[in-house]
Amino acid sequence: MGESPRSRLRDALIGGAVGGAISTIPPVRLPWALRAALVVLPAGLTAGTVAAASRSVRVDTLLDGDTVGQGAREADARDAPTQDQDQDQDQHQEILLPAGLRAGLALAAGAGMIGAGLAGYRLDGWLDRRLRARRVPAPGS
Repeated sequence: MGESPRSRLRDALIGGAVGGAISTIPPVRLPWALRAALVVLPAGLTAGTVAAASRSVRVDTLLDGDTVGQGAREADARDAPTQDQDQDQDQHQEILLPAGLRAGLALAAGAGMIGAGLAGYRLDGWLDRRLRARRVPAPGS
C-alpha cells in the first residue's frame, strides 16, 4: 500500500524546509568536513537507492513469448478494456540483473551526484571570489 497524499505532502514540505535552511549558509564558509558530508551523503543515498531498485526487474511474458516492461503492459490493458482479463492473464517474471551491472549503475549514479555536488561548490567558490574581488559586501554583514 502506498503513502497517502497527506504524508507525501508532509515529507515534501519537511524536505523543502530543510533544503532551504541548509541553502541559506554559503557553502564556502562551511567547514571542509561538512561540505564533504553534503556531497558524499546524497551520493551514497542515490547509489543505495539505485542498487536497491535495480535488484530485479519485473517483466510480463505475453502469450506469444514476447516480453514487455510493466508500463507497456499497463498501457495495453487501458487501451483494450473489453478483452477478457481472465484469458489474458500473463505470467509475471522477475529477472535478476547481474551483480556487475547493478554495481555499475549504482556507482555511476553516485559518481554523477558527487560530480554535481563538487561542480556546485566550485561554482560557488568562483562566484564568492569574484564578488570579493569587486568588494561586494557579504550578505548579513
